[in-house]
Amino acid sequence: MTQILKIQTLLLMVPFIFLIGCSTLNANDCATMDWRERGLRDGREGEDKGQIGNYKKQCREFNISVDVIRYKAGYQSGLKEFCTYDNGMKQGEKGKKSAEVCPADLAAEFNKGHQAGYKIFELREELEEQKNKQEDELKRQKKQAEETQQSNDEAALKQMNQCTFDSDCEPLKCVSSYESVGSASGHVNKCQ
Repeated sequence: MTQILKIQTLLLMVPFIFLIGCSTLNANDCATMDWRERGLRDGREGEDKGQIGNYKKQCREFNISVDVIRYKAGYQSGLKEFCTYDNGMKQGEKGKKSAEVCPADLAAEFNKGHQAGYKIFELREELEEQKNKQEDELKRQKKQAEETQQSNDEAALKQMNQCTFDSDCEPLKCVSSYESVGSASGHVNKCQ
């Protein structure tokens, strides 16, 4: 029963989680927003150009219009900062997908940088995978060595517990000699 309640609670929280991730605007935001600055910030972050549609929808709920011209001007300026070779490389190194927001005149440089950065990302991922495999192999070998040592220790302890006297546990030493007894002579093994 408690498992069902946990699932129901989680399902009720999902819409709120999505709202936290989205940029929601209130009436004051819509009325006082510097739309050029907002566009500049969105462009610098490589936000999708469709973001303006979300702002228009949110502000429409308060009967406030968005200054689309100022937003687009800021957005285009922001994209000039985002769509560079260096930023493309940074984005690629982080493993982010290539942005489809760059205008044609800036996309080529951004994409070159992104490809170079993404290769670095892939190499790091491959190195990390190899490192993890080596660590797993070392752990396996260590565990196997510990198990072998434990088995050897148990066998030695068992053997020690079977000995009553020290002499019971020492191997016999046999010496071969040639002796003659009376009229017969022959090969004799003496063990001590």
